[in-house]
Amino acid sequence: MLTVESVKKFEKTPVAEQVVQPGQRVGNKTVGKPVAQGEAPPPLTDRQRLEGQEEIFEQYIGWSMKGGMALTVINEQRLYRVAGYTSFDVYCKEKWDMDDAYAYRLMAAAACVDMLQKALSPIGETRFPTNESQVRPLTRLEPEKQVEAWKRVLEDYKGKPITAVEVEAVVDNMLGKPGKEKTAKSKTGSKRAEQKLVKIGEVVASALKKSDADLTVAKLKKTLEEIQKLIGTKK
Repeated sequence: MLTVESVKKFEKTPVAEQVVQPGQRVGNKTVGKPVAQGEAPPPLTDRQRLEGQEEIFEQYIGWSMKGGMALTVINEQRLYRVAGYTSFDVYCKEKWDMDDAYAYRLMAAAACVDMLQKALSPIGETRFPTNESQVRPLTRLEPEKQVEAWKRVLEDYKGKPITAVEVEAVVDNMLGKPGKEKTAKSKTGSKRAEQKLVKIGEVVASALKKSDADLTVAKLKKTLEEIQKLIGTKK
């Protein structure tokens, strides 16, 4: 039976160690035959390994890291062939009605979290990404930079909820890209500049339409003053 304690225990286990063993109970099923004390466990068949990983994927589908790990095992060991699927992509589509691109994102996220756990768990860190959307920005970085980025996220948002937005902000900063707020301000500034140019063009066009007799020094001066105001060089 799946309990809160079992979920917490599973969550604390490094991703690489979350492999189904003979006799292990996953959800409502026991995978393989339980072994007596002192006996070496019999090897699991490919069918049993596939069923065990699929059971994990179903039970922990809300915890996408676990789903990514289960899919990684199925893909790397080609367990999908036991069920008659010709490729992993076909397996994801027909078995789970899931786009293969999303499946690969889950696997990449699982690999990233596994690396973060191995790097930071020994120094006492317990907070790690809990869903694929939090990890997605990290995958834009090189592996060694992903650890640094997550440490920055933990420092910047200590004691606060961490969402994909916060992670993306840290990654953007590391990559030297402007955040969403700066980008929005930049777009607003560009729009205002375009509006000024349009108005300056209207002022110049209006002056050009006048006859030579109307183009007195005073009127030309007034036109230039209007342009200066639009540019912002005269208040």
